[in-house]
Amino acid sequence: MKLTKLQILLILSILTINLNAQKISVRTTLDSAAMVIGQQSALTFQIDQMPKVKVLTPLFSDTLPGGLEIVGLPKIDTVQADDGLISIRQRYVVTAFNEAVYTVPELPFIDGSDTVFSNSVSIKIIQPFQIDTVTNTFADIKTVMKPPFDWAYFFKIALLVLLIIGILVAVIFIFIKIVLNKKVITLSRPPVAVPPDVLAIRELDKVRAEKLWQNQQVKQYYTRVTEVVREYIAARFEINSMEMTSDEILENLVELKTDNLNIFSELRELLQTADLVKFAKLTPLPDQNERALQSAYSFVKNTPKIVAAAEIQTNENLKK
Repeated sequence: MKLTKLQILLILSILTINLNAQKISVRTTLDSAAMVIGQQSALTFQIDQMPKVKVLTPLFSDTLPGGLEIVGLPKIDTVQADDGLISIRQRYVVTAFNEAVYTVPELPFIDGSDTVFSNSVSIKIIQPFQIDTVTNTFADIKTVMKPPFDWAYFFKIALLVLLIIGILVAVIFIFIKIVLNKKVITLSRPPVAVPPDVLAIRELDKVRAEKLWQNQQVKQYYTRVTEVVREYIAARFEINSMEMTSDEILENLVELKTDNLNIFSELRELLQTADLVKFAKLTPLPDQNERALQSAYSFVKNTPKIVAAAEIQTNENLKK
């Protein structure tokens, strides 16, 4: 049988009215059917409704209808359902302290002009202890709980004890060693200063052993030789030869020219040759390389004698 358009519209209207009539539903659940006095359980109101619809829910102070006590504030969650509705869950933590059966009655939830009632739920509160009505002694709701071992507190106390022991040991040590005039610290002897000429000879021996110019490292060779000589001059004559040019070093050693012209000339030739190698890329002959090292040896070995002789001469002039 074919349906007319009017019949189809009537069927759709009836379905719409049914959908609107079922646009809100409320279900009440309790996590436990029974619990011991003082324990806690969760009471949940699940409201399935259309989105963006304001539903008026019952308000509670600290006790639910039926006698269950509310612990803390409710927790409210909203979940989107597959059928286009939303589920709002109001979760209350409840407890009771009397042995009885508590019933949460049907409660009204108002959606505009419609009122929907939740289902009622019950829970049995159990007294687990035998009450002595003769001696009227009181019993705890729960057994005494042994707290867990506090490792953090244990380590704090242990560190404090170790610190106190360390302080006591230090005090006793100081008392024995200092108060009783005993040495606490053994002073080491100061290192013996190596004379500048001895130190310079050691470094020149190292340069000879490295064989730099024989391995085509002529620039590094002259750099090493002149560094040893400059360090020796700085230590022997107390001038900042490491920061001076070759000409400035020779100007500061002008008295050496008077005392020993040969030594002064060898030093001047060494410094000038080194400058030409480092800055003018001069390639000296092998015998020049050997003479440069010998000049450095000669300068280091002979300057202490020259300086000593100059000091003796100066002292004799002062006596006169």
